[in-house]
Amino acid sequence: MMIRRTVSRVFVTKRNRRIRLRLMSAAALAALIILSPQVALADDPCLDPPFQPGVEFEDVVWVEFQINEVVSWGIMYGCTDTLFCPNAPITRAEMAVFLELFVHGASFSPPPAEGLFEDVTGDWADYACWVEALKNDSITAGCRADPPLYCPADQITRAQMAVFLVAARCVKVGWNQDYCPPLYSAVPACPPQAFDDVPCSHWGERHIATIAELGITAGCGGGKFCPNSPVTKAQLAVFLWKTVIDIGCSTSLSPPTELSN
Repeated sequence: MMIRRTVSRVFVTKRNRRIRLRLMSAAALAALIILSPQVALADDPCLDPPFQPGVEFEDVVWVEFQINEVVSWGIMYGCTDTLFCPNAPITRAEMAVFLELFVHGASFSPPPAEGLFEDVTGDWADYACWVEALKNDSITAGCRADPPLYCPADQITRAQMAVFLVAARCVKVGWNQDYCPPLYSAVPACPPQAFDDVPCSHWGERHIATIAELGITAGCGGGKFCPNSPVTKAQLAVFLWKTVIDIGCSTSLSPPTELSN
């Protein structure tokens, strides 16, 4: 597996997301100033997520195995070098990074952003390249067409997660297979409903029924799916882990040997 280059980083928390600060040695900085005295120094505008295999997060109590696995595959990462923040909600901006790493692997670096969404700027500018990669992979069209918006700060609900996850899975395995839109030929028709709180008329019903049929979700208990509840980081780790297992542990993720059988 191609391993993402390792660099020194410091992580701080802001709006439940990671802000990466790249550390440059004094010698390298001096050399750059000498070679290019007129060039202004600027941080890389595209978020460079950390690759943290083997990290033992201090705040992970439940689903530790699944969290450690997705982190070792490079498709998720902690909020600091020692914390995972398992109870933190997932924003749409963060979802773009996790899904693109799931689709393309830990070594993936998206191309520079072109400004496709008017609201992925300012505090969210370093996510723009990931969000646009998600759009170019046909996993999202944004949250509004005119003007084109992505709503990066919005928290992901369980219904939205199902839509994102089905689309990302289909990009990974190919849109022509039985669990992908628009046919969903391997997904039982509704009625009957997969969950009591997801009627056949629900906008995400086919996607929710799909991840249920694939064994990626069993709902939130009592025959319900809780479509409007926010998805936490720990929950997303489990959903992604189950999706990787479902598709047979892609070699691009380099799963442990015992999971590839």
